[in-house]
Amino acid sequence: CGFRKLQSFNRIVGGVNVQTGEWPWQVSLQYRNSHTCGASIISNTWLVSAAHCFEKYTDPSRWTARMGTIRKTGGTVVNINRIIVHENYDTNTNDYDVAVLELSSPVAFDDNIQPVCLPSAEQTFDVGITCTISGWGRLSESGSLPQILQKAEVNIIGSNVCRRSTVYGFSISPRMLCAGFLKGEIDACQ
Repeated sequence: CGFRKLQSFNRIVGGVNVQTGEWPWQVSLQYRNSHTCGASIISNTWLVSAAHCFEKYTDPSRWTARMGTIRKTGGTVVNINRIIVHENYDTNTNDYDVAVLELSSPVAFDDNIQPVCLPSAEQTFDVGITCTISGWGRLSESGSLPQILQKAEVNIIGSNVCRRSTVYGFSISPRMLCAGFLKGEIDACQ
């Protein structure tokens, strides 16, 4: 899998701009040339994203993947050939919220375009471990969208905490990973 050539850190909500090449697997999925969702490169012909991105817009011919750039413009643009949403995806609970996208042609890897390293099925993520989130989500609650890819650090939160009625209730399934801060202020979207 790929490598990052840079590392740095502060706007996704509470994040900072990234540097070119820092997250070379990050993709801007664009519906009709407008950023709609993020994805990650998993091979030279496949991406992984969230199934909820394709609830309304299911025609792959209207989607493109923009990669190799930290902006929602520039970089390498590849058409989407096929969208496969997990067969058990539940639009009400977001359980099994995963989709894979087949690119219309293979992408060439370079310093700014690399596949993400996926964990093994057996890997666990301990409560409190720090993870990095990245994307083009809002900069503040109901705030503006960034032009440059953002990153922020969050901590893994135990499912027993996330399932509390004061947090997410029973909307966290065994297939989900809970991360962030109970006080808020840093998040991948809002």
